[in-house]
Order: sequence, then C-alpha cells, then structure tokens
Amino acid sequence: MSQDSNNKNIKLMFMSATVLIILFLYTIYKSSVHIQNSSYYLGIGFLFILLIFALVLRLNENKIKKYLSKNRLNSSFENELQKTKEKDTSDFSSNIQAVSSNISFKDVAGIGEVKEELEEIVDFLNEPNKYLKYDIKLPKGVLLVGPPGVGKTLIARAVAGEADVPFFYQSGASFVQIYVGMGAKKVRELFAKAK
Repeated sequence: MSQDSNNKNIKLMFMSATVLIILFLYTIYKSSVHIQNSSYYLGIGFLFILLIFALVLRLNENKIKKYLSKNRLNSSFENELQKTKEKDTSDFSSNIQAVSSNISFKDVAGIGEVKEELEEIVDFLNEPNKYLKYDIKLPKGVLLVGPPGVGKTLIARAVAGEADVPFFYQSGASFVQIYVGMGAKKVRELFAKAK
C-alpha cells in the first residue's frame, strides 16, 4: 500500500512541477518583458535543473538506499555481533558429539513405572514388526521432567544403551542465548544431528 501511495506522490509531484514550469513560461511570454540581466536566466535554469535532480532522486530512492547501505561500513558493534553469532553457531555444531552408552535399565534403581514405559519404547525400536502388526505407532518423543538429581539423564542413557543407539547430551544452559531464535536453532541442529 505504501508503494502505491509513493507512486501517486511521485506522479503528483511531477505533474505539479510541469504545470508550474508551463505557467512560468506562459507568464514570461505574455508579459513580453525583456529581462536584460543574464543572472535571472541562470537562476531560473539552476532551479529547473535542481527540480529535475530532485525528481530523479525521488524516482530512484530505493536503488540509492541499497547502494549506500551496501557500501556503508558496519559499525564495530555490528561487526562484533555478527562474528559472535557465527562463532556461537559453529562452536555449537562442532560440540555435538554422539556417545555410546553402556548403561542398561538394570543400572537404574527405583522408578519402576517409568522403566516399564521406556522398556516398551525400546522394545518397539528393537522389534517394530510386533507392534506394527496391530497398527501401534511409536511416540514422537519422550519428555523426562523432574527436579535436578532424580536420574533423568541416567534413564535417558539407559534407553540409548538398551536400544543400542548413540546418546547425544547437551545441558539446557547451552540452548540459552542472548539472540532471539538462536536457542531454537541449536535445538533443531541437535535433532538433525541425532537423526
């Protein structure tokens, strides 16, 4: 919508300038005054050139802005911000490493109900035909919730060990970033690497 209004403004400005020039020339012609001073004509010519220059600038405003922003040197803050973003992303993706887990459910004490649920998922991963025969679908994921120190990481390692798949470990603090969207990007990178 703003593009349409800009185009209308440019057309109106051009039409107004044309009408003013025509009226000025008509007035000079009708008055039949012969001005002897050449500086008057130079001033009128300069104003006319200035008007044309303003119209050309207005018509090419977007191109000029792009050119100036491309050639403008970034401030030191912007440079540092860009370097930090690139460094954080490359550091994180290189830090994601798979670990083979030799922990089994026998190593996990207590939480019997949780172990039963997770054993079913591991059984599904090891023998999917047994479950697919009854149109049972594997859950998309498992969310282990609880306060620190209750064994969430240990049970996750046990699931990886029982299923004989690699274990990817990242602390929650590694996903907290000062830049909006970087934490979500790191989560996506972790899941992409795990697949």
